Amino acid sequence: MNRNCLQTPRVSRSVLPCLALLLTTTLGCGPVADYRGPDRVCEVHKQRLRDDIVPIIYGLPERTPKYAQACKEQFPHANTKAWGGCVIDAAARARPTQRAQVRYCPTCREAQRKWLAHHEPQDRGVVRDECALPLD
Repeated sequence: MNRNCLQTPRVSRSVLPCLALLLTTTLGCGPVADYRGPDRVCEVHKQRLRDDIVPIIYGLPERTPKYAQACKEQFPHANTKAWGGCVIDAAARARPTQRAQVRYCPTCREAQRKWLAHHEPQDRGVVRDECALPLD
């Protein structure tokens, strides 16, 4: 048997920083903001909330009253995105945080998915937003 086939390939040290940068940008590594609130149980579905990492969306979402009410009453802990607001300080502008840790209710996420599937786009708001925790 050829011993060369069994050896672990070696990576040049000059390639490692490039590889780390590639993995960081493609896998979404980097700082993660903590958007978890104090809630531990969904008040609508009485389920224990789970942790997840979701994208942060910067800007001002515009929700229709119908969707805002559904978010509040039917799926308050969907938290598939986190809202980062529209004002970013100078330091954050250079590299804004892209991901947030949130707590979510699996049943809220399913209820939200069904609600969005059964309502016309004009009922959802200008931005097809998700219920998200506001930045305090």
